[in-house]
Amino acid sequence: MIGSIPLAVVVTDTKGLVCSVNNALISLTGFTADGLTGQPIDSLFFAAGSLHEPWQGRRYLRRERGAPIPVDHVVTPIEDSHFLVALQKSGDASSAMEEQGDFERFFNLITDLACIASTDGY
Repeated sequence: MIGSIPLAVVVTDTKGLVCSVNNALISLTGFTADGLTGQPIDSLFFAAGSLHEPWQGRRYLRRERGAPIPVDHVVTPIEDSHFLVALQKSGDASSAMEEQGDFERFFNLITDLACIASTDGY
């Protein structure tokens, strides 16, 4: 399911451990899916604070090689057992939504995806 999402996506358990990632996240970070699975999601970001409770905003994403990059992201629950974290590079053409004051549209899209993921399994 998450493999077809064009945004970078991470699914975590309620403890914040990575359960699954998609190819867009692998391309963005350079990390492997095997290398990220089981790791705390907080290790992907240069920022304090929880990434395993509902939240939206901007943080800096770590990459395997190169400088960290700013990303806009949304954290939303998938039922009671997982969280979906979707992110996009800040300043990309695809993140022009925020520049237009339309970050809410991004949030609503991710909420819809979380509903689909909870019924299909991630």
